[in-house]
Amino acid sequence: MEATKEMSINASPATIFPYLVDPEKLVQWMGTEVLSDPVPHGEFRVLCGGVNPGAGEFVEVKPNEKVIFHVRLGRAGASDPRGLDGS
Repeated sequence: MEATKEMSINASPATIFPYLVDPEKLVQWMGTEVLSDPVPHGEFRVLCGGVNPGAGEFVEVKPNEKVIFHVRLGRAGASDPRGLDGS
C-alpha cells in the first residue's frame, strides 16, 4: 500500500526545513530516535514513540524549498534507527 502525505504549515520554509532533515529537530517533532542523511539516496530511520519504526531514503532535498523522502513504517530491521542492530 502506498500513501502520500502533503501538508501546509503556517511558517516560513526556513523555519520548517530543519524539522524535516535535522535529527535533533525531528525528535522534537515526531520521533524518539532518528537517523537522517538528507541527501538524495541518503538514509532515513525513525522510531516514533519508542515502538513504531520506519525506514527509507531521501529522494530530493532542496534547502528551505523541498524535501521528498520515502518511508516504510513498521519496516523489518528499522527497530534501531542508528543501524546498530546490523540492518
